[in-house]
Amino acid sequence: MSGPHGGIQTQSSRNSAAGFCETREALSRNPREPCVRIDTQYMSNAHRSDFGDAYTVEHPAADEIRNIESEIRRHPGRKLQRQLDDVTRILGAWAGFSNALMSLVHECETEQRLIHEIMRNIGNQDGRRAVTIALDQSMIAYVAGLGAVVEHTRNAVRNQSDRVQASHQGRVAALNAELPAAAFLVKLRNYVLHHVALPWEFRGELLQEGATAEVLLNTPELLRHEWAKPARDFLLTCGDQLRLGLLLRPFHDAITEVTSLALSDCWDSNPAPIDELNKLIARRNLLLTGGVTDGRDWQERMAHAQENLVRMQSGEPQVDFETGLPFDTTDDDPS
Repeated sequence: MSGPHGGIQTQSSRNSAAGFCETREALSRNPREPCVRIDTQYMSNAHRSDFGDAYTVEHPAADEIRNIESEIRRHPGRKLQRQLDDVTRILGAWAGFSNALMSLVHECETEQRLIHEIMRNIGNQDGRRAVTIALDQSMIAYVAGLGAVVEHTRNAVRNQSDRVQASHQGRVAALNAELPAAAFLVKLRNYVLHHVALPWEFRGELLQEGATAEVLLNTPELLRHEWAKPARDFLLTCGDQLRLGLLLRPFHDAITEVTSLALSDCWDSNPAPIDELNKLIARRNLLLTGGVTDGRDWQERMAHAQENLVRMQSGEPQVDFETGLPFDTTDDDPS
């Protein structure tokens, strides 16, 4: 734990806050983004006896802190923060699935060993089956994550003003107009999760400098499924085979941009509840730290405490966070 000025606390200096786990929240530096929330936990009586009397003194402002915690949990800004944070997390998870799928398709089309396996049509087919299963695994994760991004973004925008909703709908329409494959990729979730495994096909060519391959989907097989009109119209333009790798990167970039802009609109359209929430958390942090910090500089203080720990372990004097000068230790002199 850090002391009031970033130093390492002694046992005696812990007593004022003992019995209270002093996890804190860092207020965001960006005014349109929320504060980071870390739930504060109180030590139960059953646990207090494990730590001795020094840890059984409740924080002097515990009742007020509990009241503020209750306000924070009920605050509309907290609900908004959680919802938008969830969208951000889901977008990041899907982006990981998307990058993994793009990487796998690229390797299948460029890695000589994989090309030889997927093009083998006689003898042992284990390598080809392994590649097909890997593609299935990656695609299932991809389409499930994409569905989550679309649904959670739609739910977040639905709670916003008409202007924000109209802006998002306009961007989605522009995306679909620019990338007709978007309608197919979004609806591919229904095919994969509720219909059958994808009809993978591979096409290869032996060249003097090596082999090349393409990862494809059989379009007539896909068209046996019921598709929404925009997705079906796109498939009808693809001939007998659709090369998946050509669709993934443009769509990845477009859906990331559209979702990120929707998130920005939601933050920018709600400055009042986020500001109110940050003020509540600032009050809570000031109580927790005895007025030392509202949490905005908490990361810097924690880094400073780590540096002081290293100094202490190496026999060097610790330094004050505020002044950068060594602590005055004259009061600690037993003489």
